[in-house]
Amino acid sequence: MPNVSPSLAARVYWESHDEFELKRKSQWFGSVITPYDELKVERNSLLIGSFLGGEETEIKDSTVIQVGANYLAGN
Repeated sequence: MPNVSPSLAARVYWESHDEFELKRKSQWFGSVITPYDELKVERNSLLIGSFLGGEETEIKDSTVIQVGANYLAGN
């Protein structure tokens, strides 16, 4: 596993208005939201951060470490 601080991952944010997909053996560092489409994480992938799929969330045999996002704290 990469040496990544969960508190730093909580500061990275990606919002996609299309599908978000981590291909096999991929890594994503930070929060991701797909309010209008699917979020997919394929086998042997690593996601460090928060996630939300608007239409569907599909995670296949992957390592996912969910950390709380702090970018909404001021709202």
